[in-house]
Amino acid sequence: MTPTHQRTSRLPSLTGMRFIAALMVFAFHVAWERFFRDPRRRATTPTS
Repeated sequence: MTPTHQRTSRLPSLTGMRFIAALMVFAFHVAWERFFRDPRRRATTPTS
């Protein structure tokens, strides 16, 4: 008889890796936006 091997799911580890990748992309976009932001521009726009 050959021994049976249980297959373990890699889905939780992939989900964790996706979260880390998404967090890195978000951080990159935030840093990129700050790099090109005009320092003279106000944070809020006038309503009038």
